[in-house]
Amino acid sequence: MIYITGEFFGVQRAREMLFQVSMHKSKCIISRDTAMLPRKLDWLLMEKLAQLQEIMYDNGTFINFPPIGSQVSVLSVYGDHRVHIERTIRSLMQLACEFYIANVWLLPKSIQDVYPNGSQPSIVNQAAIQSDGNRIAIESGAEVVFKSTNSFEVYGTEKVTKRAVEKILELDMVKNSQVEIRFQVELACEHRDFISGKKNGKLNKIMKTSNVKIKFESFNDYNFMLNLSGNPATALMGLTLLEEELPAEISFHIPEGYHKRIIGVGGKNIQRIMKKYGVYVKFSNAKEFAKLGGYQNNHDNVVARTPAKNAENLENLKQSVMELVHPKDKDFVIEYLNIDRTQHRTILGEKSIFIHDIESKTNTCFYFPSTESGSSTIEIFGPRSQIAIAKQMIMSHIGLEADCRLMATSELLRVVASDEFDEKVIQTCKNHWNVTVLVINGGAEGEELTVKFGLTRANAENLQNARETLEAFLIEKKINFHRERGATGSYPRRNTVTSIGSLDRSTNGFNTFTPPTPTDTAGFGTINRHGSEKDLQGLVDRNGGHYHYPSLSSSTNSASSYAYHPAMSMNRFYNQFVGLDGHMIGVSNGQTAIGAPGNTDWASIPRQMVQKSNNYNILEPNHLIWVDLPSDPDLN
Repeated sequence: MIYITGEFFGVQRAREMLFQVSMHKSKCIISRDTAMLPRKLDWLLMEKLAQLQEIMYDNGTFINFPPIGSQVSVLSVYGDHRVHIERTIRSLMQLACEFYIANVWLLPKSIQDVYPNGSQPSIVNQAAIQSDGNRIAIESGAEVVFKSTNSFEVYGTEKVTKRAVEKILELDMVKNSQVEIRFQVELACEHRDFISGKKNGKLNKIMKTSNVKIKFESFNDYNFMLNLSGNPATALMGLTLLEEELPAEISFHIPEGYHKRIIGVGGKNIQRIMKKYGVYVKFSNAKEFAKLGGYQNNHDNVVARTPAKNAENLENLKQSVMELVHPKDKDFVIEYLNIDRTQHRTILGEKSIFIHDIESKTNTCFYFPSTESGSSTIEIFGPRSQIAIAKQMIMSHIGLEADCRLMATSELLRVVASDEFDEKVIQTCKNHWNVTVLVINGGAEGEELTVKFGLTRANAENLQNARETLEAFLIEKKINFHRERGATGSYPRRNTVTSIGSLDRSTNGFNTFTPPTPTDTAGFGTINRHGSEKDLQGLVDRNGGHYHYPSLSSSTNSASSYAYHPAMSMNRFYNQFVGLDGHMIGVSNGQTAIGAPGNTDWASIPRQMVQKSNNYNILEPNHLIWVDLPSDPDLN
């Protein structure tokens, strides 16, 4: 069921577009079935649900699992492209390789143990077995089953399976029996030769050293089973030796133009690096990459693989390979940027042309989270040297708004309605500082008057200049807006709800709250969006004489905060002033969107908090104190 909300004609248009997409996709949907052990299917659904959702999201596919506990061993993958389906199945099989199965068989020592009275077989104490099995499962975290064949079956990841087997071997009943252990490990078919070594040299060495048996068992087109069996003294040691030979790998991205240079003539360069670190490296060109669909991440086109015992050399090899890449194109990394999730649709919609332009100019890619996650964090993938540039460019399309609240006196109302105010404040801020100024009059004298500053986050440093321009004009006109400490009285304010509880309280005078008055200095800078009067105190540090971004750190010497008007939300795309009470100065009548110069409509995008910084290149939200501001529930 899909729910669509909005205006009537918009809903109808969205409905028709959805029908068109569904009709087109229904003709090209393909599927593939693959086999997997039922217990592993249940384990994936219960323990790896987040990874499954990520796999489906990355590949644009759907995985149809059988019901939990149904003992069905077939799952289906649906998609519109064969490469995406194959990559989905490979990712599933890689997850399944983390699941181990162990069997502990209790064998009789002699024929008398099988028929102690000459006729009747021995009877195992089922009550004691059940009690011990429950205890071992709780202590180890694995699933433990005792079967009628006098054997234990253990299911779980590597560590919990080993721990459970060790505890089973400590049972008195097991100590008095002849025991055989088998570990079953699932591995990718492409790793079969890697594990075996030349002429099965690796496996022969393990079997000879630990006195165990190792057998390969075919399972499906993607994975095979490796069975290792032996007695209690040797099985665990053999499993440890085998795990040291299992492949450890790392994948990363290198532009294809550098592949030939890194490989060298006849592969001399890359062979020298591989021999130095004992690591195998595979480069995928555009054709192979299109066929494969990437490795661990969608954009990785280089994979390095080595035995687990040599895993520490993977990072060293990566650094050696990256030394042959130009600084502009090397060190492809993923960095994160917090942008309020209510802005994501605007950026991906009407601003998408700018996003594509940024990606092409900086060789980066932007990845937005799914709407169901409720996350405000986007990923930026690209060269380390270009990430900061990409951040700054996308910031130029993200709006920022600050409010200045004043008591509406007769002198102030007369001044802000004059042509001189429009010329010296509104036009000056717009032309010189690229800041839009809007005055919202609450109504009669004695009520609240709001001066709104609108700009982009890339232009945030100019907010101080715009504030000083307004302040200088009011001082010139002898409009008193400073607080007399200890003054009584208050004026009505909008009801707000705070979700910020850790703003700095270290500044003297901020530990207690005094209601603002018409002569209140701090009231000039008070900002509102979902911030209480106690939490949101001021826009600028008037003692320090400089503007700064808000910080929730206790080390700050002054308290600042940004505000967002509660009426400004996603439904203000075409008229950002709908829902604001009172006469508006600086905006014409009708649905006119006033935005900052540079074709950026700051008011059409809901605002969000930013971290304290006077250098915009390092402006980035703080993950620990990031506030997910409430938005219109009808639009989420």
